Amino acid sequence: MEKYVAHKSNLKKTILLLLALCLALPFAALAEGTAQTYGEYTYSIPYGTYAVILSYDGDGSVINIPETIEGLPVESISSSAFDACREKITDATIPGTVKKFSSAFRGCVSLTNVTILEGVTTIGADAFNGCSALTEVILPESLTAIGAGAFRGCSSLVDLALPAGVKQIGTDAFADCGSLVGISLPQEAPAVEAVITEDTHAHQWTLTQTTATCIAAGEGAYTCSVCKKTELRPTDPLGHAFKAEFDDGTGRLTLTCDRCAASVSGNRITGAHWQVTGGAATVCADRGYHLCKLIDRTATCYDDGESESLVCSSCGEVLKAAQFLGKRNHWWRDWVVVDEGTCVTPRILEHTCRHCSATEQKNDGFNCKRHPCYIWVNQYAPACVSYGSTGYLMCKYCHAVISCATAIQPTGVHTYNPSGVCVYCKYVKP
Repeated sequence: MEKYVAHKSNLKKTILLLLALCLALPFAALAEGTAQTYGEYTYSIPYGTYAVILSYDGDGSVINIPETIEGLPVESISSSAFDACREKITDATIPGTVKKFSSAFRGCVSLTNVTILEGVTTIGADAFNGCSALTEVILPESLTAIGAGAFRGCSSLVDLALPAGVKQIGTDAFADCGSLVGISLPQEAPAVEAVITEDTHAHQWTLTQTTATCIAAGEGAYTCSVCKKTELRPTDPLGHAFKAEFDDGTGRLTLTCDRCAASVSGNRITGAHWQVTGGAATVCADRGYHLCKLIDRTATCYDDGESESLVCSSCGEVLKAAQFLGKRNHWWRDWVVVDEGTCVTPRILEHTCRHCSATEQKNDGFNCKRHPCYIWVNQYAPACVSYGSTGYLMCKYCHAVISCATAIQPTGVHTYNPSGVCVYCKYVKP
């Protein structure tokens, strides 16, 4: 009786399980949807209430995602929808019905323009991650959230105007966007600071403090004028802040650094000219006296040049104008042999320009005295009564005879076959 009750209980559980599976199967199929074709798109209709774009099968580079398919709104784009054409797509338009498209355009390296129509509220995570050619993005006023890494690696994106309703920006949404100068919001947008974070703008660094000296490197505190973030970085030496004093009597110029009291004097210092124009009363707007750099550009065999000129590095005044120097002609050295050539290849000569080290080559005909490879021809051994030959030596390429043949005396020795007859002279072995 106990076995019967247990068996009946197990049977009841099995029937209930099979019934649950039968009821679940239609819902599972409905949720998954069946892949179908609509123009250049493959799609599915899960639950029979909206359409999902599964893939793009067309050849065009301009993508216009439809708003509806079979009367149902297109609400989602698969993350692998454009895997097969990531290097081809250049323009994309996303309709306002779409509610989800995370990673949909990830890695589309040729994508340059994106238009997201009114109605879209969320740009999913990694939606345009790695779109390195993307330069223009038009966002709808309905947008409220941008997912993590959405525009990461969009290195060609320069600026982006966010709608006033954006309240949420995910981690690294704008990371690795090296060309992104800034992200702007309308003036009426509330809580602008909410979107000004390290990930959503290009820092505007200003050196606010430094420990460097005139001649020694140091460490500087750089502060972003947008988000106030501060970073410590190595800094170059400050360089001397010279104050000039000119002696009318000697015509000598003395420079003293305001920071470290270093002093230099003389009319010319290595690497630069120090010069006062019009007497001691004439002053340069920045330093008091002109700090002038010596500039010259030597003409070459290919490019024009300029003679020496003096330009004040403080105010830009030209104290000595440069004269145009036309490019020079080549000045060739003597021809030298760089390849002796062979009996079938020409001898090569080369000369070099003394000004620019340019080279030219020419051939000097055939050098038939140089044979690169020899072979022996008509060599054969002597026999008992016949002469042999050393053969003659001949060039493999031009067939010139290098050495004549020499006769070899008969051996006088018979070579018998098994019958005792000489194979050369037919002499019978006694």
